[in-house]
Amino acid sequence: MTNDALVLARNLIRVGKVNSINAVTGTVDVLFEDRDNQIISDLPLMAFEYDIPEIGQQALCLFLGNDIGQGFCLRTFYSDINLPPVANENIYRKQFSDGTFIEYKKDSRKLSIHSSEPITIFGNLNVQGDIVATGTIRSSNIGS
Repeated sequence: MTNDALVLARNLIRVGKVNSINAVTGTVDVLFEDRDNQIISDLPLMAFEYDIPEIGQQALCLFLGNDIGQGFCLRTFYSDINLPPVANENIYRKQFSDGTFIEYKKDSRKLSIHSSEPITIFGNLNVQGDIVATGTIRSSNIGS
């Protein structure tokens, strides 16, 4: 591999830290401490859901071969700095920064939502099956 090809390969996939976010455009600026604190701006987030990362999170970035300033933020990832919230291959979990999470246990096929605040559902709610409640059931005029 020639020296030019080696330099190009080293720059295609890089790890940095989210330095700033633009929630409107879905882009981030990423700081690369290993490159003299170089900041690459306006990297589009690769995502199938709207989930803007937090400033300071590690991010994996992929750059186009013809321009190191053109690329994408593939997302944050688990590491020694950012540990997974659970360690169980039978669990799918969507974790939010305030402690709220949605969890699906694949082996028992149980879905649970753990929220730090009350949950509000807008629209009609149809329930097929039993409802079991602990605590007080109150009527509310939300939205009126």
